[in-house]
Amino acid sequence: MTEGRLQQQALDILKGADILFSQEHRQDIALVKNHSIALVFLPAADIPRFVGEGRVDLGITGKDQICEYEALKPPTKDTSLKEVIDLQYGYCKLQVQVPKDSPFKDVKDLIEHNISTSFPGLTRSYFGALEAQLLDPSGDCSVVPQLKTKIKYLSGSVEASCKLGVADGIVDLVAAQQYSLCIYNVPRSLLAKATKITPGKRAPTIMPLDDPDWVAVSAMVEMKKISDGLADCGVEDVFDMNPNNSRYTTRPGNDY
Repeated sequence: MTEGRLQQQALDILKGADILFSQEHRQDIALVKNHSIALVFLPAADIPRFVGEGRVDLGITGKDQICEYEALKPPTKDTSLKEVIDLQYGYCKLQVQVPKDSPFKDVKDLIEHNISTSFPGLTRSYFGALEAQLLDPSGDCSVVPQLKTKIKYLSGSVEASCKLGVADGIVDLVAAQQYSLCIYNVPRSLLAKATKITPGKRAPTIMPLDDPDWVAVSAMVEMKKISDGLADCGVEDVFDMNPNNSRYTTRPGNDY
């Protein structure tokens, strides 16, 4: 069981599966009351190792941690991991980043420079393949040469490393776009203006109200855009619901 900011979603999933337990303060192990299960609470980065080495039977952690574990310790017959199910929350991307005023405009410009990251295994693999490609564009990019790019491991505060002069760039997680179900009432005369702000994934759902001059609208929108501009459209009774337990389809050309 992962510790950290995404732990609550994991706990909600266990609760929905009728797994009942109580965790004593500062205790890392909890016994389940209604099943023969023990829960072990660990940092997300440690879970792949415990599962891979057979110390625990099942783990909940991020794909980033699994990929990093396998980059540092290539899987063998005895240590390989198998994904059972994608729980579909906590979406993020691992990206190479530089400050806005950085002279580096392309990722290749960072070769032979300092990179800070909490994912040294993945970062070495990425820049190693990049360096190999530059040395021999027609060769095997999976062959990592003696790395010239200097990878610096940081357990936290990765973004601050550029400002403090520790690194020229970073490799860090960026949260993916987060969406919420927005429901509101709006006059029919202002409906077109309001739905330009909340177009939804495919289209907004529009329902009539008892007042013939008003309608109710529901749409999936970016969380940060829920209030942007809606107040100026005559919208009332705005309700924002975070659909943690929903599943929705990504279509080609759509960044949802």
